[in-house]
Amino acid sequence: MTNCIEIRGLVKQYKSFTLGPIDLKVPGGSIMGLIGENGAGKTTLIKSMLGIVKPTAGTAVLLGADPDRAKEDIGMVLDDCFFSEYLRVRDVETVLCRVFKTWDKGLYRDYLDKFGLSGAKNIKELSRGMRMKLSLAAALGMVDTAPIADAAWFGLPLPLRFQMTFQPAAIMSFAALFVTSGLETIGNTSGITMAGFDREATEQETSGAILADALGSTTAAVFNALPNTAFGQNAGIVAMTRVVNRWCIATGAFILMISGFFPKLGAIFSAIPNAVLGGAIITVFGMILINGIKMIAKAGFSERNILVMGLTFVFGIGVPAHPEAVAQLPGFIRFIFNDAVTATCIVAIIANVLFPMRDAEDIEKAKEAMMG
Repeated sequence: MTNCIEIRGLVKQYKSFTLGPIDLKVPGGSIMGLIGENGAGKTTLIKSMLGIVKPTAGTAVLLGADPDRAKEDIGMVLDDCFFSEYLRVRDVETVLCRVFKTWDKGLYRDYLDKFGLSGAKNIKELSRGMRMKLSLAAALGMVDTAPIADAAWFGLPLPLRFQMTFQPAAIMSFAALFVTSGLETIGNTSGITMAGFDREATEQETSGAILADALGSTTAAVFNALPNTAFGQNAGIVAMTRVVNRWCIATGAFILMISGFFPKLGAIFSAIPNAVLGGAIITVFGMILINGIKMIAKAGFSERNILVMGLTFVFGIGVPAHPEAVAQLPGFIRFIFNDAVTATCIVAIIANVLFPMRDAEDIEKAKEAMMG
């Protein structure tokens, strides 16, 4: 689909007014505005495009289909909110989900949260600005299927489409990110084995996971993609299902590989709203948190460990929340403290080096934790 709007010879006649003939093409991804004095025909043109009024002559094609079929994928916001004032904000989803097949309640509620709208309020209690926000949330509350239609059925990834350059500042910054990613991989590997087998990961399992992570990131760079990272959601899923099966993992990897060669399949996965994904994995993240607490508890809460954790949380989470604290420092340090995850990992490593274990009891607990 090249053009999202195509109008050919459109004419609409009234007794005292005639619009057109109009020829218009709007490429996909464009933003267009209609400017004209009152009575120029702007509203008539929009109504004719949407099929609200029947044109006297000519045709209009929206999103590659006639207006009646395209309405399913079009969101419209007018100069006022035309929902019944006696409805509550949450009732709008009950009405629209029966009208639009692609309506997504989770996506609509996500926009309500972003716009600060309470679902319990009656529409008549909303100010004009809040009513316009409601109209926007309703218009955007549909799953966008246009990328699926636009995606090709088959595509061959071509390597090195971007010129490779080596800049010291970027290399140093990404080196810190790779250390963070490596620590995340170690943590996820231990979390999975602890959840699935009630033990720490072996040295072979940990080194294999880091090697696979590095190899995947290198391959991704060659094929113009971003570096890979271990997904902590896996640890949560294993904790919930107790399923650690190579066949399941290989099947998931195969599906991801196939998606790389069939863009339409990848577009289907990308069309899943964030609200749906968030609702599906909220329990998973809860399990990840519990596993993390279990791993910390295994190492013990000695004075030394509490000091390391305190420094890690204060500088790793507190500083990124206040970027002005490192505004005058060199760029690569600002880069590290720009992200809480990276900052937390780097600070934890430095704290462990500055405050090594000297207490025999701490060392013994650490050994027990590593050995499971």
